[in-house]
Amino acid sequence: MSVMFRSFILLLTLVVLVFIGVQFTSQQKEKRDYVVTPVQDNNQNEEINQTISIHFVGDIMLGRVVNRRIHAQDNLSFPFQNVKDIFSADDLTIANVESPFGESGPHNELGLVFNADPRDAKRLSVAGIDVVSLANNHSLDQGIAGLRNTINVIEQNDIVAVGTGEECHAGKVVQVKNITIGVLAYSYTAYNSGGHAPHALVCDWEDFEKVLDDVDNLKQRTDVVIVLVHTGIEDSPTPTQKDKEKMYALIDQGVDIVVGHHPHVLQPIEEYRGGLITYSLGNFVFDQIEPKQKESIILNVVLDKFGYKSYSTKNIIIENLCCPKVVSND
Repeated sequence: MSVMFRSFILLLTLVVLVFIGVQFTSQQKEKRDYVVTPVQDNNQNEEINQTISIHFVGDIMLGRVVNRRIHAQDNLSFPFQNVKDIFSADDLTIANVESPFGESGPHNELGLVFNADPRDAKRLSVAGIDVVSLANNHSLDQGIAGLRNTINVIEQNDIVAVGTGEECHAGKVVQVKNITIGVLAYSYTAYNSGGHAPHALVCDWEDFEKVLDDVDNLKQRTDVVIVLVHTGIEDSPTPTQKDKEKMYALIDQGVDIVVGHHPHVLQPIEEYRGGLITYSLGNFVFDQIEPKQKESIILNVVLDKFGYKSYSTKNIIIENLCCPKVVSND
C-alpha cells in the first residue's frame, strides 16, 4: 500500500470521527434543551400551608341567674355582647354547653338541676359559636326527652352538637377551608349524681378503650382530631393524675388538641409531643360567685392540615353573674 493511499485512508477516518462527534454533541444538546423542569404549583402549596384559627371557651350555662339577666335585656347578643366580635373573626368557635334546653320551665330556678330556655339557643349562633359539647354531668337534668330536645334545638340553630345521642361515638366532622376536623366529646358521668353514672346517650370518658377506638376511627377520615372532655375535680386548680395520663394517651394516639371542662376554674395548658392539652377552661357564661370561678380565658389555637401549630390566650372575667368580658393579659 502506497504512502499516498495510507494518508488518504487516515484523512477519511479523521473526517468520519469528527462528523460522528458533531452529531453526538448535537444530540446531547438536543436532549438538554428538552429536559422538563417541574413547575412549582403555588396554589397547591397555598392549600397545604393554609392555617385556620379556632377559639375554645369553657362552661356555658343559660339557666338560673343567667336566664334572669337574659330576659331583662332586649339584646339577642346577650350574654355574649362583649366577645362576639372575637368569634366572628375566627374560623371556628367551640364551647361546652352545660344546661339542657328543656321543653318547659321554669328556667330561672336556683339549684343544681339546670334548665335553659330553648329560645335562647339562638344566642349561641348569634354569638358565632359553631360547635358545642353536650356531654357533661348535667346532660340528663331534664331527662332523656330534655336531652333529645337539646340536641334538636342546637342543630336547628346550625350548631354542631357532639358527645350525646345514639351516634355520639362517631363524633362529628367539620370542614374548614381545606382542613377536615373531627370532634369527639366525653363526660365522666351522665348525671349530676356526684358519682360515675354512665348512660348510653352520653359518651363515657371512663370507658377509655372505647375512647381510643373512637379516636382511631375518626382519624381515618379527618386531618385533625379534637377531643373535649368533661372531667376532673370541681374548683381544683390542677388535673387529677389519672386524667393527665389519659389525656397524654390521647395525644399519643394521634389526637391534636384535648380541651377539658367541669372544674369551673382554669387549669394549666400544656404542649405535649406536638399536641396541645388544656386541662380545664373554667367558666365562660355562668352565675357562680367565687373569684376564681369568674376568671378564665378564651383559648385561640392555630392549626394547619397537619395539626396543631400554636396557641394564645385572652383573659376574661365574668361580670354581673352572666357575661364574659376580655381584660388585660398583664
